[in-house]
Amino acid sequence: TGLIGLSAYLWLLGDLWGRLAHAAERLSGWRWGLAVGLLGAWTHFAVHDLVDNLLVNNVHLLLGVMIALSAWLVSIVAGQDNLRG
Repeated sequence: TGLIGLSAYLWLLGDLWGRLAHAAERLSGWRWGLAVGLLGAWTHFAVHDLVDNLLVNNVHLLLGVMIALSAWLVSIVAGQDNLRG
């Protein structure tokens, strides 16, 4: 997809890392650990995908779980931020 696809991919990962880093700053306990673990998992996926195609052997199911957990953590932090005003 060329430069448009690369820029969309980098924007997606940058936004995801930024939101998860914000979540890791705001959360505590096991939710903090989950946020940090997801940051590491997304980093691993991005770096490993530079040299190999990881979207085989049902890895898309793992990515779906990672997306869902990331969205859940970000929504928790958004709810906390809305309560604070």
